[in-house]
Amino acid sequence: MDEELDGLTLIPLWETEGGHRTHFGRRVNLSAVRIDSDTVSALRDSSILLEVDEEITEEILEALRDQLDLPESFEATGWLSGHRVLHVGPDDRATVGPFTFTLHPVFGLGIVNSDSV
Repeated sequence: MDEELDGLTLIPLWETEGGHRTHFGRRVNLSAVRIDSDTVSALRDSSILLEVDEEITEEILEALRDQLDLPESFEATGWLSGHRVLHVGPDDRATVGPFTFTLHPVFGLGIVNSDSV
C-alpha cells in the first residue's frame, strides 16, 4: 500500500499497568477486533498530525511510519485507518528509534531529540 509522505497521524496512548489509555484516561484495547464509537471519538480528539516542516522532513515521517504500530483494529475502523500509535510512558515521553518526543498538556507534541535518520 502506497502512503503519501505529506503527513502522518499519531494517536498518543499512555502505557499503564492496566493497559493503554488516552490522555484523559479512556482505556483502549489495541488487540480488539473492533473499537467502539465512544473510544474512536476519544482517539480522534487526541490525534496529532505531523507534517513536513523545518523540523520534520519526509525522511523523518517515513522512518516514523516504518517504526510505529498500526493496529489491525485501527485498520478495521474506517476513521482510524492509517493512524499510528505513539506509545507514551508515564514521564510523558515517547522514544521511537532515534527520536524522542514529549507530550505537554498545553504545548502538545515536541521533539526532544531527533538524531539523523
